[in-house]
Amino acid sequence: MKRALLVAFMMFVPAGANAQQYDTAQSMYLQPAPAVRTAAKVGAPMDLRSTPQIVAEAARYIGSRNPTGFRGPWCKAFVNMIARKTGHYVHASLRARDTYAMGARLAGPTPGAFRVTRGHVSIVARVQGHRVVAISGNNGRGRVGWSHYSAGGAAYYAPI
Repeated sequence: MKRALLVAFMMFVPAGANAQQYDTAQSMYLQPAPAVRTAAKVGAPMDLRSTPQIVAEAARYIGSRNPTGFRGPWCKAFVNMIARKTGHYVHASLRARDTYAMGARLAGPTPGAFRVTRGHVSIVARVQGHRVVAISGNNGRGRVGWSHYSAGGAAYYAPI
């Protein structure tokens, strides 16, 4: 998969470009998401000015009914929509477990990462000890909303 991404990346390199500029193309996908400042106490409002762009964009839809227009389970459609709006890679599949193709695997949760379980995907907004607060599409009554999870039992991927 890394090779396919590198080949796709190199297709967009201008002819005659300096190859040294692109030597780190493979390693840039493996970089962890930057650390961000989060709210100090549980239940405190999140400071959207200091969160990753993907979290801020997803938070704009909190409380809205299915902004994707997709009929059926739409958690992955929501993640695709947010990733596309923030300039990240989008995998066309609408199965939650296929989110692995949209990022580099992380050892644990990080704000801005995709949280993937067998049948659901969400965007990590903040991490509070061993708990994860995420923004999920199709989250109860067909709305975008906040979800609280244990940090374990899921895979995490940094958007590329």
